[in-house]
Amino acid sequence: MTVAVAARRLGCDPTTVRALLVSRQLGGHRVGKGKNPRGIRVHLASIHDYIARHQIGGEPVNDNAQTQPISRRRQRSTVHDAAMAELLAMGITVRKTP
Repeated sequence: MTVAVAARRLGCDPTTVRALLVSRQLGGHRVGKGKNPRGIRVHLASIHDYIARHQIGGEPVNDNAQTQPISRRRQRSTVHDAAMAELLAMGITVRKTP
């Protein structure tokens, strides 16, 4: 599976998955052609082993569980809205990011 899918399954960031691959706590291999293949695939068995090694509650690993993407967007607050209104009143426009 890809690094992004492995990260969602483990509930962490893709950079953490890459660090676990470098430290050999997860198993995987590179895919691609040429001298410098860029793609990385993580072995599903190594994810199961990693979860089992770091498991606290003793719950079994459910391979059929649906993984939800991690939302990185922060929720807007009244403080944020007030600050944006104050900036707008000063004539400062802030571009909205997707």
